[in-house]
Order: sequence, then structure tokens, then C-alpha cells
Amino acid sequence: MSTSTDLHCTHCGEPVDTTDAITARFTTGPALPFCCYGCKNVYELIQNEGLSEFYSIRTHSLKPPVALSNATLDELRIYDMAEIQKDFAKATDTRCQTTLLIEDITCAACIWLIERRINSLSGVDSFTINHSSLRATLVWDDAVVRLSDILEQIFALGYPARPYKINDAERHFEQARRESLLRLAIAGLGMMQNMMFAIPLYMGLAGGITGQFEYLFRLISLLVATPVVFYSARPFFSAAVRDIKARSLTMDVPVATAIGLAYSASLWTTLTHGAEVYFDSVAMFTF
Repeated sequence: MSTSTDLHCTHCGEPVDTTDAITARFTTGPALPFCCYGCKNVYELIQNEGLSEFYSIRTHSLKPPVALSNATLDELRIYDMAEIQKDFAKATDTRCQTTLLIEDITCAACIWLIERRINSLSGVDSFTINHSSLRATLVWDDAVVRLSDILEQIFALGYPARPYKINDAERHFEQARRESLLRLAIAGLGMMQNMMFAIPLYMGLAGGITGQFEYLFRLISLLVATPVVFYSARPFFSAAVRDIKARSLTMDVPVATAIGLAYSASLWTTLTHGAEVYFDSVAMFTF
């Protein structure tokens, strides 16, 4: 099924299949395309709340919002129970305070949108999101608005949110840290191994190394560099694709381009018995 590169979702910016596009007209202007009803509903909510400036200040594309299932709603309702709130909220006679974890925030515009929307709710005293940790500090009057209603409003904007629990946060941080160290270790080992094979190649080109051994060294360098590119360098490529979709040029774009082109050129040179390969440079640059 083909898609049109000129047609993108009005809310999230994802490409829209021309045969399945959902369109809606909110003003006297042309009908607007959406990739799903979730994006259409969020766009309508933002317009109704007078927060349309969000679309002019955002710098990244968004994930299409996930529909709020009955199971998720039931889970949010549990957070209204006083005995459950003791685990993550501080309560006084009239006010409650807690910290929330909010997912899928991609830029400052997302923070601007969520803060404006939640601070407009009756019963919310203050709601601020830390730009670096993406944790939100919420102070609210439980007699006026329930915590589950506030969470539901954040979900409605397309951002899953739940109370911050130190154990969950530590587990997520530890998992991310281990994965980052593994990526670094593979890149470091790939760099050292590739240098071991690159030095004989460099010296052999002047000393008359046979073509058979030169091809063997290149094949081994290719095998060593491949996990470096496709695993260790994967965050660069993921971020570059995201930024290109958002038409935003960050350092991830030239880094991913350099790694991808150097690896592709070296692969082609290896298969066609060309002049130069750069597997050692690819691994070193990634590391």
C-alpha cells in the first residue's frame, strides 16, 4: 500500500496513507489529515483549550497517542485511594503533593502544552515539569479534583503519566545504564580489534601483503565493525531519523551520516576488492 510523502498527520507529523487518511474540518479552511482518531481527538482538544500555539513552537514529531483502555482507567482510579497514595504522595489537611513520571515528551513544546493544560484545571495549585528529568511536581486539592482525573487529562494529550515511585525509577535508570555501558564496551572492543587488523593492512600495502590475506583481514574487520554500527551506534541513527522527520538538524544527523556512509563504502569496497576500507575509523568514531 503506497503512502504520499506530502501528506502528514496534522498532530503527530507521521506520514499518512492517502487511502486510509482520516480528515476533519475544524474551521472554514481545508480539511486536515490525521493518521488515527487519537491524533484527531488530541488536536481537537488542543484547539478547544486555546493551546494551538503548541504546533508553531514544537521542534520534534510526536508519537501517535495510545487509546486509553478501560484497564488503564481502572489502574488510574487506584491512585485515588488514600492508602495507595501514601506510597508516593505527601498530604496535608487541604493539599496533596506528588511527583509524576511523564513519557513520550520530545521537546520543550510538549512541556509547555502539558503544563498549560494541567494548570488550567480547577483544583490544581501548581504543576511544573523538570526539563532534564521529565518528572512533574504536582500540588492539588483532592477535594476538588482527583489525581486520576489529572492523569487522565495528561493521557488525553498523548503522554502516558503515572506517579513516580523510586523503585521503578531506579530500575529504569539501571537498565538504561547497563545498556549504555554494553554499547560502549562493544564499540571499544570493536575499535581495538579493528586496529589490530588495520595496522597490518596499512603496513602491508607498502610491504607487499598478498591479496588473499588482505581480503581475509577486511572480512574479519567487517564482522567486527558490524555489531558496532548496528548496536553501539543505533542511538545515533534512531535520533537522526527522528530529527530528520521533524526537520531539525542536530549533531546526531551528521554523526549517523558519517558512520553509515563510511561503513557502507567499506562494505562495498570489501565486496568489490576496492582500494580502501575504513572499518577501524567507523569503530573509533562510534566509540
